Amino acid sequence: MTMQTVRRTLIIILEAGLLLALLACVFLQTVVVPTALADEALIDPVVARSQGALTAIGILGIACFEAVLIATGMLLRHSWNDSIFTKRPFLWVDVTIGACLLAAGLSLAAALTDVLAPVTLATTATEGSETGTGLGLLIAGTIGAATGIAGALVVAVMRDLLKRAVTLRQELDEVI
Repeated sequence: MTMQTVRRTLIIILEAGLLLALLACVFLQTVVVPTALADEALIDPVVARSQGALTAIGILGIACFEAVLIATGMLLRHSWNDSIFTKRPFLWVDVTIGACLLAAGLSLAAALTDVLAPVTLATTATEGSETGTGLGLLIAGTIGAATGIAGALVVAVMRDLLKRAVTLRQELDEVI
């Protein structure tokens, strides 16, 4: 088995995994997120007053992950075609950076939903559970925003390394 065959087999396996992850994301967007938030809204007033916003944020956040999966698949395809060290993959790297930054913004929006949501007059839950949910949204949203920004920074550094590799490859092609 040659190295080329092993590399192509690995790319096929990775693309199959990306496809399965993409299908799982679609299921999460269409079934799990809306259902879970609808059920939680019945018992938690914080979720009840911002259910629509949290549902939209959840669906869009998963869409950001889907964009990263698709961009990764396209980068794998460039690797398959031996065109990874050209200028064409930069589009997909930029898509990944943008998706990470958008996910960070959505996480920050989720963190602030309790602050920005209209206050309901009648609540069925105790005061402690409402405070706990709002604090949980704030902490989880802040961590998500920091993670999205960190991911974008890592991909930006990798983009710079790819840019340098492309330049070196072009110089080497000129020499040869």
